[in-house]
This record gives sequence, structure tokens and C-alpha cells, in this order.
Amino acid sequence: MAEPNKLVRNERRKLRATWYNNASIAVLVAGFLSPFWTIIYGTTAAAADDFSRTVGFLVCIAAGVFLRFAGRWALGGLEE
Repeated sequence: MAEPNKLVRNERRKLRATWYNNASIAVLVAGFLSPFWTIIYGTTAAAADDFSRTVGFLVCIAAGVFLRFAGRWALGGLEE
């Protein structure tokens, strides 16, 4: 099978970067909305629940930022 040309490799890299970026957005939105959903829909406000909400929020932020930089890293291999 022939090696894909430069244009095909660039398009594959751009698609991979787009996927990472979209996953990043989804994780960030989930991280921002999930604490509000738990408050609005009546979960108990115990200290453990507040702690788990905070940790979940921070994990989602960190994962979103990581995925965003993974997308930028994927674009680093573009060829001219």
C-alpha cells in the first residue's frame, strides 16, 4: 500500500486536532454544568458532596485543558 501524500497526512492531523478540541469542549461543559445540575435538582449539600463536586469540577477543567493542548500538539506536525 502506498504511503499517503502530504495533503492526506495534514488532513488527518487536522481531524485529530479537531476531535481533541471537541472532546475538550465537551469535558469543560460537563465540568461546568454538573455542579449546577446537582444543586438545582435537589441533592443534599453535605460537606462530602461539596468536596466531590469541587474535585469533579477541577478534574474536568484539567482534562479539558489537557485535551486542548493535545489538539495543539497534533497540529504541530503539519507539513508545508
